[in-house]
Amino acid sequence: MQKDTPQEHTTNGLHEIRAEMPTQDDVWEVEAVVQYRAYYRKGQWLVKWKDYPEARNTWEPWGNLLLECCLEAREKGTDCSTVHEHQLEAKKLEAEAKK
Repeated sequence: MQKDTPQEHTTNGLHEIRAEMPTQDDVWEVEAVVQYRAYYRKGQWLVKWKDYPEARNTWEPWGNLLLECCLEAREKGTDCSTVHEHQLEAKKLEAEAKK
């Protein structure tokens, strides 16, 4: 008697994409800030996310580059006292693009 083997399912990638889609509880960590652009007069930064391929890079506004400590400081009306490398990269790219 032959053992049943699972059938391979051919899809258009929909299942794989759904598996990668973020949820509200996901925490995304910035690996690097790659590029800056002005989009409809607002700054956006191309972000490489940690543990994700470059194909998953996204254009983000400055607020999405802020970490929890920065958001808490903003709520208190103070500046974040921690220096974050990716934020320094972002501001450097912005300054270079505006030259």
